[in-house]
Amino acid sequence: MKRILSIIFFIIPWIFFTSIISAKAELIKANCLIDEFYLQEQKIDKSEQQVLAGKVIKLEVDTNKKLIFDKSDLKRIIILTGIPEEGIKYEGTSSITYQNELKVIDQENDKELKYIYNNSILLENNEISQLNIKIDQTGISLNKWKFFIKCRSGEYTDIEKKIARRTLPPDKSLVKPKYKLDENGKPILFLFEAPPKVNKMPKNFILDADISSNPPIEDMIYELEIKNAEDLLNYYKAKLFDNNKRVSLELSRQFMTFKKGERISYENIKDLEEKKFFRIPLKDDMESHMLKFYKKEYYKEKKKL
Repeated sequence: MKRILSIIFFIIPWIFFTSIISAKAELIKANCLIDEFYLQEQKIDKSEQQVLAGKVIKLEVDTNKKLIFDKSDLKRIIILTGIPEEGIKYEGTSSITYQNELKVIDQENDKELKYIYNNSILLENNEISQLNIKIDQTGISLNKWKFFIKCRSGEYTDIEKKIARRTLPPDKSLVKPKYKLDENGKPILFLFEAPPKVNKMPKNFILDADISSNPPIEDMIYELEIKNAEDLLNYYKAKLFDNNKRVSLELSRQFMTFKKGERISYENIKDLEEKKFFRIPLKDDMESHMLKFYKKEYYKEKKKL
């Protein structure tokens, strides 16, 4: 009898423990950086572009409760996601969809606008890779917006956020104060001159090396100071693929040994020389646009080395 009780005692905590682990694993989180390209291409109001570009949509998908949550720091982002604070029910598995309707007061014209959402989220390898936005606006004006925003589980750097609003005025939250401030908000004066600024590029890389550390996402990462043009080129190669070896991009036509419609990853292009790399024919307009932007930025930074 004691033996049976001991077995039951062992099994119950184990079941409880494994259930906690599985429950935690059912919450999928992702960050989606709003690039000005998406907003400008859709001709979204310029005042909204000023507010939204460079901000990050923070999504959480609870697969147990079948709920999506918008945990973004900026509440105005709801205008794109259509997800209320209490979350919203979804349908599907690898591509999950949700619908909602919001009523917004246009304070300038003192009229009510209705936003109808038919959005979806793409899941790849149990991670959120893309938020598809489809909005119908009715009221004083009739507008329709349909576009997508790339997502990843890792955070975005301040540099990436600045790039996301490259033609817009800087986001004040990303601009560091010229002087350090005391507890009363007054500038602290220094007796000695501050050391000269060193122009350094961001450090996130994917390198052809064994990763022995234990980072949050095993396929990302690597920190290295840029010393030469090869390092700089590798930085932009990694950046194109979101610093993630699992990310792949679709081709618009044949490229090297790859056919039109096939997908390439960082591993496929890591050894390309600069001219060939910046000529990769990408199908997605946003990805193609970013590659052109990175090309211009690369040659500008290369002159400084």
